Amino acid sequence: MKDTLCTLSALLLLLSIQASATERVNRKLDSSDGPLNPPVFALAQDAAGFIWLGTVNGLVRYDGSELRPWARDVLVRDIGLLTAGANGEVFAGEYGGSLFRVVATGVEPVVGPDGKPIVGVLDFSLDNHGQLWIKTNAQTLLLRDIENHWKRFGASELFAGERVTRVRPADDGGVFLLTDKAVWHQHADGTRTKILDVVNAMDVISHPSGSIYILSWPYEGVVTEVINGQATQRLKISGRPIDLALRGSVVWVSYDRFLASLREGAPPDVIGPEDGLPSGGPLLVDHEGSLWLGTFTSLIHYPEPETVIWTQRDGLASNHTRWLGRTKDSLWITYFGGIGRLERQQDRWKAIPEKGLGARRPCIDSHGTVWASSPEHLYRRDEDGQFRIGKGQIPGNLFMCTSGSDHSLWFATRAGLFRMYEDGRPDEALSVPSDNDGKPSGILAAFEDRNQTIWVATTDGRICHAPVRAAESNQKDAWSCQTFGAYVDVFGFVESPGGEIWASTSRAGLQRFHNGVWEQHPASRLRSTPFVFSIHPSPAGGTWIVGGGTAIRVNEDSARELTILENLSRWHGLQYSGGGDIAEDADGQLWIATAQGVVQMPNVARRAAVSQPRVELVDVMINGQRTTSDEQQLPNGASVELHFAALSYRDRSLLRYQYRLHPDAAWVDMLGASPLLRFVDLQAGSYQAEVRASLDGEHWSAQPATLTFTVLAPWFVRPWAIAVYVLLIAVGLYFLHRARVSVLVRLERQRAEIAMDLHDEMGSALGSIGILSELATQEDLERPKQRELNREIAETAGELGTALTEIVWTLRPGPTTLESLAYHLAERGNRLFPSEAPSFDTEFPNSWPPVNLSLAVRRNLLLISSEALHNVSRHANARHVVLGVMPVGSRWRLWIADDGCGMQTQIARTNGGMGLSNMQQRAADIGAELSFDTNRVGTTISIVFDPKAAGTRIKT
Repeated sequence: MKDTLCTLSALLLLLSIQASATERVNRKLDSSDGPLNPPVFALAQDAAGFIWLGTVNGLVRYDGSELRPWARDVLVRDIGLLTAGANGEVFAGEYGGSLFRVVATGVEPVVGPDGKPIVGVLDFSLDNHGQLWIKTNAQTLLLRDIENHWKRFGASELFAGERVTRVRPADDGGVFLLTDKAVWHQHADGTRTKILDVVNAMDVISHPSGSIYILSWPYEGVVTEVINGQATQRLKISGRPIDLALRGSVVWVSYDRFLASLREGAPPDVIGPEDGLPSGGPLLVDHEGSLWLGTFTSLIHYPEPETVIWTQRDGLASNHTRWLGRTKDSLWITYFGGIGRLERQQDRWKAIPEKGLGARRPCIDSHGTVWASSPEHLYRRDEDGQFRIGKGQIPGNLFMCTSGSDHSLWFATRAGLFRMYEDGRPDEALSVPSDNDGKPSGILAAFEDRNQTIWVATTDGRICHAPVRAAESNQKDAWSCQTFGAYVDVFGFVESPGGEIWASTSRAGLQRFHNGVWEQHPASRLRSTPFVFSIHPSPAGGTWIVGGGTAIRVNEDSARELTILENLSRWHGLQYSGGGDIAEDADGQLWIATAQGVVQMPNVARRAAVSQPRVELVDVMINGQRTTSDEQQLPNGASVELHFAALSYRDRSLLRYQYRLHPDAAWVDMLGASPLLRFVDLQAGSYQAEVRASLDGEHWSAQPATLTFTVLAPWFVRPWAIAVYVLLIAVGLYFLHRARVSVLVRLERQRAEIAMDLHDEMGSALGSIGILSELATQEDLERPKQRELNREIAETAGELGTALTEIVWTLRPGPTTLESLAYHLAERGNRLFPSEAPSFDTEFPNSWPPVNLSLAVRRNLLLISSEALHNVSRHANARHVVLGVMPVGSRWRLWIADDGCGMQTQIARTNGGMGLSNMQQRAADIGAELSFDTNRVGTTISIVFDPKAAGTRIKT
């Protein structure tokens, strides 16, 4: 019976909680957003701002843009445990497995006091001093201090009869030790205090009030608050409890199917499956105050969980809400075609519809009385909460009402402008501008300024104004009007602190009456906001401006420039920026009418400070390949991409970025939604790429993300290349000098050789001519002898001319082919052997290949052949002489054959064979093979040579 009553009471508690549940802005990340494989078992945020997820498929890092798997080759099991410290350390653990420390390039195993990696890990935590506490399955508690010294606690040293299950950090620098029977506080000084006897404690946190919240699972999920030794049960849900998190003064609790929040002095608020919650899981409150929940199917991010949205699910007649009005205990809401309210009943708000009534916006007088209308009648809500037809002459079709300077109410209706007095004076109809047909115009909005001028917006698209007294006295010509157009609606007026009248309009934005003319307000922040639905003075000062994409509170200075005091966005819990209307309570709570419902934004959410986002370098890509971020030198001409991450999650649409490449350079705005720097063909030099981020355009990252790198010059202008160039030039100049000297030496030796040839060939001949000439001139010389001397002189002169011709022929410029040399020798033979005795023949190839001769070969081959032919003609007494040329492999053979007296007789006749010696020397000069084949009936002189051989007589 007792168990039945407990279960029934818990069920009733849960039902009452769920009845008050409302939606919150959230964002879900799952496997479609990247390598995230739920369930998510653990969450942590490191000191830099990265969010780490322990999943069924390993460890994942999230930077707001990318979900990146971490050390996937090492962490092959599910990661069920995570902790992060203020010193930047992050530890990841496999439940019942190994413990790893996260490093820049992956993970490394944590080595315990025995020098071996720690295994069998069941839980671990970093305390506020950076000490690591580890619970293993060996019933051992390990402590690693900040100097990496280890201490081991055995089961007998801890609690007799109790088994430690979990370790959690405590505010004083110690830890909470959770056992199967109690929760203990291990103080930083080593002492220990029992907090509460409780079965199966799951989690524990300290509260700013000084109390301690304990989550346990005796047989239901229970949250107990302990303060000054007194325990109070704050929540009990039939489900598996998972985690606790503290956000400000609010305690968040997750179960397997629910997410609950506990506030001081208020009943619990629970989100469950009927609210679209897939499941519960680990909780994380990040550095910006956002709430994260890991579930079985996704990661859920609540940017501002204190802001809630009231919808049809909560009892509203429609999600598309339009206008708001605030009374003491109710928020009145109008829709297109209806009106309803949120009424505060004890500690909760409840949605209550009102049937049969409609109004463009709630009409509330200075006493808090609510007025509404039907097409035929104006209704007044009496003290009993019932709407009754009001007494007086004001018709239905009410658009709006506004208070007058004398505590009267101005009513803008389709039938015109009316005024109602609170002191019982009769209602009165005032004159209004006439339309094009001369009929009174319908009035959409009305406003009386401090100078007792009445401003009205007509249904035909005009804004008109007139003194109140003139309107009261029915002076129709007192109205001054300006037309906006048929497609522009005016929704309301307000008087700015500077005394100007502002009007909220559709399609024309925020208008102001300036220098007698209506114009769009020049504030740049409002130029792109054509739809402004409402403007209201704020109790906190300034003016609220609400419209499409805009929900801001502004202040106008003496120069009538606008300063934005507040800019409501997703950061504060709005699904989309902007709305239709806004109401502000005295305690700072805001109500915003939107197309998704009515947003309830408490003051704590409204005051959530916009922080300076931290930026980190996450990737360096060179030519499309990821490299380490500490790359210092980049190749010239490389394509370089630097990927940065702004570690802000609450409202990433607010982020904007700037960069620079030198510390003294001006910051440059980055285009695009992600901080990416891409460079191609950067000039050689040193760079310091810096990127910073801002959420409001004024407050930028305290420390920009920085990468210092050097772009190398092209290899051909680097110092080593220049040194090589200098060396090559020096070597080239040296060899050029050597070549020039060699050429000069060769020329000089060639001159000397030519002189020697001239001397050898011509000296003796000229001497012989001189001697013979002197003998021939003797007077007593007999005439036959004189004729013989003259014949010898002629022969010697002829030979001298032939030798000179040969020398000149060998020295002529341009290439000489073997064919031309052969025919030149044949011509010489024909001159030496002009008759048939001896006869002269040649044996040449039928077709000559294009074989060029080097100068040395040309010259020596010619002189050898000429010497041989000359010897044959003078000494061989031959009857037949043959000159032949034929190829021998890659070389050639030239021969001269005769059938004369033989070599020995020729040598005897040439005075000792000086010609033969010269021939051998010339053959050796070009590396040729000279041979003589002789007998008594003839001689063959053969020379085998390489046409391209260089002479050895001329050398450097």
